[in-house]
Amino acid sequence: MSQDNKRPLKSYSEGFPVGYETPTKSNRTVFIKIIFLAVVIIVITLMMKACSERPSVHNISTTAQLNNVSVPDTKAAQATVPVGPSPEILKEFKNERVHVLKKMREALKLNYPFAAVALGERYAEVDDKEFQKLYREALQKQGVVREKMAAKIQVQDAMDDALASPRVRSFASVLCRSAVKEQLRSPSSADFPLLDGSLTAGPRLNTLNWNSYVDAQNAYGAEIRTKYICTLRFDGGDIEKLESWSVARLNIF
Repeated sequence: MSQDNKRPLKSYSEGFPVGYETPTKSNRTVFIKIIFLAVVIIVITLMMKACSERPSVHNISTTAQLNNVSVPDTKAAQATVPVGPSPEILKEFKNERVHVLKKMREALKLNYPFAAVALGERYAEVDDKEFQKLYREALQKQGVVREKMAAKIQVQDAMDDALASPRVRSFASVLCRSAVKEQLRSPSSADFPLLDGSLTAGPRLNTLNWNSYVDAQNAYGAEIRTKYICTLRFDGGDIEKLESWSVARLNIF
């Protein structure tokens, strides 16, 4: 075969024949996007088909009624759940019953209702007449104690306010001066200090002490200084009203 009849060989450039258009990066990106969109469409179609075939609660109820099949009521089932102590609590109470009742009686006898309630609180739902009687008594006494404690706190707050009140200080001076004059030999000669006096907490929760002195003549006409402590009692009401206070005790030295 002559050289003129030989078929020319194809030349290659970078692995592709001459005249072949090399795929660019943008073309590959478009191709990937098309495949991704196709997959998404297929997935959405399958999900919609599955949802349409899933029976609803209404359809289940209707089908059950047609077939005379009862559908369980969840609320009714919850309402019929038994309420009460667990078997473990019942067993524990049975073993500790004598000890618990004894300790509760002792606590109530010593006027410790909080301790009695703490002992019986764990077994509050146990159906035992003797125990329930003691437990109710403890709860009742605990409520009374709490009310008394609240009342004491209220009075204590009022006394704290009274100690800082200029009006109460003035009431103390007026009431105590009147009480001191009644005990003097010569009330007309009494000379009280204008500002000398101190107001302090009293011996009881609702009392205050006014500490001061008076210069007055004795039976022989000599002027002497006498110290005194006047205890005021808060009788209730407004602490900044004179009628809410009275003299409970007067000690003259």
